[in-house]
Amino acid sequence: MQRRPGGVTFAGWLMGINGAFSALGGLIVLLVASNTRQMARHGLSQGPLVVTGFVVLTLGLLELVLVYALFGGSNAARIVTTAVFGLSLLFSVVSVLTRQPGAFVAWVIGLIDVVVLVGLWGTPGATEFFRSARTPPLRSVPPVPPPPRR
Repeated sequence: MQRRPGGVTFAGWLMGINGAFSALGGLIVLLVASNTRQMARHGLSQGPLVVTGFVVLTLGLLELVLVYALFGGSNAARIVTTAVFGLSLLFSVVSVLTRQPGAFVAWVIGLIDVVVLVGLWGTPGATEFFRSARTPPLRSVPPVPPPPRR
């Protein structure tokens, strides 16, 4: 197996950190939604919060699984990771262009997204890593023994 390139490792770590925080956030939302007394006191509906908590928790756990696949050289994980970081880059660009309050943070996130995308697609090492994971290595076949003498 070929050594994993730094860009792939960087992308995987960022996905893992994001997945862990998403899963934790989903659990917190579910815990908040479970406090029916406070929900009723503030006039909040419990249903949408529970759905949001489960969706965020599920997406976070899926990202953690995706990191494992990405580190294993899965090209499908590479494509899904590209879609996730591409959407993040799109949101960052829109935030900067519309001059949202968090525009500086959006610049930083957008820069990280670009670095990750270049790490996944812009280096020959990454391309070779994902290609080598698809094709099994050639094994040397032992020679056929000669027929026995009579």
